[in-house]
Amino acid sequence: MEHSLRIDVYTRDVRLLPDIFGSRITVGQRAQIAEGVSIRSDGTEEFRSVDVPAILHFTLELSERSAEAIGTGVIAAWLYDKVKARIHPERGGEKLVIERTEVELEEGAIKRVITENLDWEKKE
Repeated sequence: MEHSLRIDVYTRDVRLLPDIFGSRITVGQRAQIAEGVSIRSDGTEEFRSVDVPAILHFTLELSERSAEAIGTGVIAAWLYDKVKARIHPERGGEKLVIERTEVELEEGAIKRVITENLDWEKKE
């Protein structure tokens, strides 16, 4: 069974995209996180205002077997490593949102939200 989670990153530091995908970035492009786990670029929303963060849209794609094999901790650690220096909540408006839930910028909190959303999908 395939699972996907929507991730939105509100940041003024759009260097996150090349950090994940390399220098050539296209909508729909995927980067592998681990065997059977990838992240897809779903585009960005950038604003011409000086003090408004861009919104980077992603989809985390994983198979149930992969999630069980590697665990959500590996996924959370990878995501945390990518965003920790790119999101600065003290600047206002910068945040990490997973499945419409604003997530505290801590590896444990990211893992908890990913796990809760994957457990919810299994119950359906």
